[in-house]
Amino acid sequence: AAGRWRPPEKRQGELWHLYRRLASEGWNCDSIGYTTSFRLSLTKSFGKTEEQLSAVFKTISPNLRYSYNLGSVDFMPATSGKAQAAHYLMTMYGQDSKNCVSFGDDDNDLELAHAVGHTFVPGFSHDSLRGAVASEPENFTVASIGGFRGTEEMLSLALLAAPQRATWGLGTLFLAMP
Repeated sequence: AAGRWRPPEKRQGELWHLYRRLASEGWNCDSIGYTTSFRLSLTKSFGKTEEQLSAVFKTISPNLRYSYNLGSVDFMPATSGKAQAAHYLMTMYGQDSKNCVSFGDDDNDLELAHAVGHTFVPGFSHDSLRGAVASEPENFTVASIGGFRGTEEMLSLALLAAPQRATWGLGTLFLAMP
């Protein structure tokens, strides 16, 4: 029936074949609450190493992608993700990417950060984002304080900057909240 959760053993497609393969190899894979992706936890995959996880990445189909999120790895179809959603919305609303912003704190926000004109960073959850900020500081604004106050600071700065971008509106302010 439509809308009912199906166990990964009964789901079809490359993503779910990968899920079943990884689970059978002893990786801790989570699909509960996910319909178009699954999450792999290295810390809960006892006996598994970063090197083994890197080897897994080399075996996935070009039709799939992965990103780090909150210390885990999300696997999804290559056509999924925040950047793809942003491109769709920018096209739908006729907006240029330079007039759009995002919020992000993790590896899974990097593709979105590169799809929009500017990204506000309330804090860092992954070193890859720290590296992107260091190499392209003009494309990022980083909070001076962490935690919820950092998020508050970034929201305030985004709202203050809005008048400088005359075409901003509800349909063009993309948020990838941590």
